[in-house]
Amino acid sequence: MQNNALSDRNAFILRVFTGLIFGLILSFLKEPSLYSDDKSFLSDVWNNVFYIGLFFCAFIIWAAAGTMRILSLVIWVITAFILIGIINWHNFNIYSGPNSYYLDNIFWLFPLIFIMNELITCADIAKKPIAPYQTYFDETWKRGVQLGLALLFTGLMWIIIFLGAELLKVIGFDWLEKLTHKKWFNLPLSGIAMGIAVHLGDVQPKLLANVRNLVLNILSWLLILITVVGVIFVSSLFFSGLKPLWDTKSATASLLAACVFLVLLTNAAYGQGEGNGEDGKSINKALKISIRIAAVLTLILSSIAAYGIYLRINQYGLTSDRVFAVVGVLIAFAFGISYSLANFGKTGFMPKIATANIYLSIFECLIFIALMTPIAAPDRLGVNSQIARLMGGKTTIDKFDWEYLKLKSGKYGIMAIDKLALNPKFASIATEVKNLSRDDFYQSKFNNKYVEEIVQNLPNPQLIDTKKSKKQLPQSFWKQEFKTNLYNVPDCLRNPENTKRNGEKCFAQMVDLNSDNIDEILFIENRQVYLLEFKDNIWSPVNINAGSLDKEGYEKLKNGDFATAKPEWNDIVIGDNRIRIGE
Repeated sequence: MQNNALSDRNAFILRVFTGLIFGLILSFLKEPSLYSDDKSFLSDVWNNVFYIGLFFCAFIIWAAAGTMRILSLVIWVITAFILIGIINWHNFNIYSGPNSYYLDNIFWLFPLIFIMNELITCADIAKKPIAPYQTYFDETWKRGVQLGLALLFTGLMWIIIFLGAELLKVIGFDWLEKLTHKKWFNLPLSGIAMGIAVHLGDVQPKLLANVRNLVLNILSWLLILITVVGVIFVSSLFFSGLKPLWDTKSATASLLAACVFLVLLTNAAYGQGEGNGEDGKSINKALKISIRIAAVLTLILSSIAAYGIYLRINQYGLTSDRVFAVVGVLIAFAFGISYSLANFGKTGFMPKIATANIYLSIFECLIFIALMTPIAAPDRLGVNSQIARLMGGKTTIDKFDWEYLKLKSGKYGIMAIDKLALNPKFASIATEVKNLSRDDFYQSKFNNKYVEEIVQNLPNPQLIDTKKSKKQLPQSFWKQEFKTNLYNVPDCLRNPENTKRNGEKCFAQMVDLNSDNIDEILFIENRQVYLLEFKDNIWSPVNINAGSLDKEGYEKLKNGDFATAKPEWNDIVIGDNRIRIGE
């Protein structure tokens, strides 16, 4: 069998088939009970590994089906799936599930897979490890525009479907609206739409090229604007100094954002010249000057950002956020110094930018892989830094950030607390922190990070809708104050000002969920469910694993349209330990 790229017809079939089959598999992984009574077919970690892996592999197939040779595509998809699986398995285990800290790390899969896909696709087109720069430029911008248009197409399709569902509902038919809430319907349909949209871009190269050129032209001329702004900003620093910049508390993020735009717009302007822009014959003079200045500005701004993050780390040590900032600074500085050196080329117009872009893309991929694996896991580095500062006396025990270790750094932080508990110098405090629940920690003396911001608020009847409650909320609730740092309670109690700004009430109902003849208070706010129980003469939050409700479930629950049911299995109680069955 010859190792050739698929024909347009076969590429279309593969893309649609991928959308359908992968969509069905993803819907099964998301809601296995739709297809089988066995909900334990895969453990949570493996379910998540397959879900994320197939999700990204679908995009790879859609993008590369009409470009890469068949054997190359198969090898690349399998390799990507294994790499994504390793990364996902590691992060899921460290953070015990898909919470916000897990998502912060997994986010880097998006740029990693996009960049790797373009590097590998272009290498396969050129049939050599490093392709000509023009191939990278054309394919990367083509895929970026193609992906944007495919997402737009899919979004418009869903707008039309939702509109149709509403129109049918008006005349008494709700079957289409119910279908839109079913994973087995919306995931395959979205996949098919994405596959069709991507393929339309491939078979209409002139149309896609025109859209791409329009985007590049707009971005190219925006380079002049950002260059002027950058020059004014850097010039102003000579008069104001760096203090006003540090006072913003977000200087590094702002500087890195500026570097990202400078690099993006520089590439848009540079890549449109004849011969990849290397000879600069077709690049406007104003753009040439802007490209040269932007290269130096990127170096200057990344250097200032590097100095800022250095001061922060020197004062407070590393955390995961600062590791991400260091990575951003490192990449921005690499682009800045490479582009600045390109100013000194003797042949053509800054030809070294082309070479730098290729190798910096490979460098970025290596950095992203290191970030999402134990090699340079941000929380591992952050925890080690904080512990080293504590052991070295740079941080006193009363100023130590226990919250970062206990709640924000996954198993790295938990293991560090366990080690501190074995150290005679810190054993008593570490053991006390270790034994605190999440709720108790926020109320403890160790939560020194927010101690000055804690405010107590009485419930505001204007923000709490109780019309659907069968009983009135008791006076003990209305007289109790709720602290702003209280965990697992709705915003209307702990942060009423925020609820007022959002203009959305929370809904409360009295219900006895543990059959002790004492009612609890069930809250529904922004599609989230909360529960308070009256215990030891105080209303306290109860951990409830409900996730985010869909629109239909939210409306039903806030209107009191729900029932209660006893668990299928009783818990096993061993001393103070409780084992839950079937969760």
